[in-house]
Amino acid sequence: MNDKIDPQAELLSATDALIKPFVLAAYRGTEHDHQWQALTRPPTNDELAECKRLKKPVRRKVDTGEWWCQWCDTTVTERPTNATVSRIDRRDDLPLLEQLHNAITSDIGGGSGEGQLAHTRTPFDVGALNLHGAIDERIRAWLQDIGGAPGKGLTLSQLLTSWRVLYMSGVNTDTDMSRYARILDRWKTGILDIIDPPNQIPYRNQPCPLCGETRALVNVGGDVEDTVALWAFLRPEYRDEGSYGMCKACREVIVRDTDPIRLRARMNGAIAPGVRMSRMIGDEVKGLGA
Repeated sequence: MNDKIDPQAELLSATDALIKPFVLAAYRGTEHDHQWQALTRPPTNDELAECKRLKKPVRRKVDTGEWWCQWCDTTVTERPTNATVSRIDRRDDLPLLEQLHNAITSDIGGGSGEGQLAHTRTPFDVGALNLHGAIDERIRAWLQDIGGAPGKGLTLSQLLTSWRVLYMSGVNTDTDMSRYARILDRWKTGILDIIDPPNQIPYRNQPCPLCGETRALVNVGGDVEDTVALWAFLRPEYRDEGSYGMCKACREVIVRDTDPIRLRARMNGAIAPGVRMSRMIGDEVKGLGA
């Protein structure tokens, strides 16, 4: 059986994923079984003194009255007794390139319905604006490389459709078609991470198994902020790209998994008492040959 992917079909599929209506699978309710753990804290000095005065046994840990799910990082004040039934709703949304355009425009103040450019209003998604500009510039360069003349005012969908028609009418190598398909797939991932961003879970006070840092300096809107180094980025299961764990200090991806819950288990070792999560990740890093 020949499992080799046809480069032409791969490229056509990659372009369709950006310019055709996007079928979105959205989870409603919970996409996992909650595992609730009682949150505790050390006793205060006043509580210790009261126990000593009353000659009561000293409790090393005091319940906070809150419950925490290790998988979704949700905290509640009452332990739920009934789990929410999970289901998947599917719907056809606008093509991803159009959704990216909508992320940087607004109808506020625009009577013509054309929308208002994101840089003329605040707040706006800087990541979406940068990605939109990069895609526009790249496709225009591709068109010029094959003799096309991209006009002004064309949408990303129009530009990509024009490029595909011209490119597929020429003689192309399998290597080139596969390279273009990989670039388009990265654009798809980038757009989905903007319109349906991963759930970010911090691992506080846990060192990165690669660089050893527990804190990281990141640029947020031009300002440098001090934050946790190690994070889990959990994408819904319908996302083919999968979830991943990353260190924001050394900018390295530690581990990947298509199942967001399984990734959490691989990163935190099921939060077992006395087990260092970094050791669990370190084993995974060795397995990846890092």
